[in-house]
Amino acid sequence: MAIVKFRIRRDTAANWTTNNPTLALGEPGLETDTRKVKYGDGATVWTSLDYSAAGEVDWTDIASKPVSLIAIAALTPAADRFPYYTSGSVAALGTITAFARTILDDADAATARGTLGLVIGTNVQAYSSKLAAIAAATPIADGAHVAGGITITTVGGIITAIA
Repeated sequence: MAIVKFRIRRDTAANWTTNNPTLALGEPGLETDTRKVKYGDGATVWTSLDYSAAGEVDWTDIASKPVSLIAIAALTPAADRFPYYTSGSVAALGTITAFARTILDDADAATARGTLGLVIGTNVQAYSSKLAAIAAATPIADGAHVAGGITITTVGGIITAIA
């Protein structure tokens, strides 16, 4: 099997700019100090060619940046802080407290209730069909109202009896 050498034209960014060559169609040119690459089209001089987007792309080389990403990129990351949007184009940092961290790692509501020390029926209201019926009742004039088999009596718009 024959050994083939593939050579890429390479130089520093300053030398590429100073010499300003025209690369052949598809010919790569590597800036050895910035690790950026341009590909020739056979007609355009170096300084008028765009950098290749292949591989890692430097943020400053992206011409059209989404406003939402610009907002996040402008933030300075810090320990115990998280980014969030205050509008479609404005971002801010919030603080994650030690207390919040104890909730964030909970996988579900039951675990979160345990972390908070909440017990259904003790300090958290358990489901009640009577409360659900009250919530579903449509207010009407004073008198007896029946909802879900429960009679609610009102006088002056105030509940006076539930049976």
